[in-house]
Amino acid sequence: QHKQYTIIMGIGINIYGKILTENTGNATYLLTEPPFDAWKETFYKTLIDYLNRATLLLYENTESLNILSEIYERSYLTGKSVRYKLNGLLSEAKVKGYTKAGFLIVESAGQKEILMDTMPEFEVLS
Repeated sequence: QHKQYTIIMGIGINIYGKILTENTGNATYLLTEPPFDAWKETFYKTLIDYLNRATLLLYENTESLNILSEIYERSYLTGKSVRYKLNGLLSEAKVKGYTKAGFLIVESAGQKEILMDTMPEFEVLS
């Protein structure tokens, strides 16, 4: 049986916390509801990648690209130790910088990983 879904997606801030008001009673948390929970990580990675690409396209061939580089260089996370869960394993690493697409580059025991700072169980240690 094939089911059809109507999906309205938006990105914003829920000022009500985890409590939904009467007028948002039909809302759901997309990434925690079946059948979407299985592709949560893929969704996050794709969304962040597209947002970063769109930002770079807006500022292509301008001084603003230099500004983005400076923002990355001055990032709060650069040089910090972080803990994260990747492929079911809890790991710790040091943030080395960012990829051109805006993902974190972390290193632990000579191994580099590319990841997001919004992934499950991501925590800044120091």
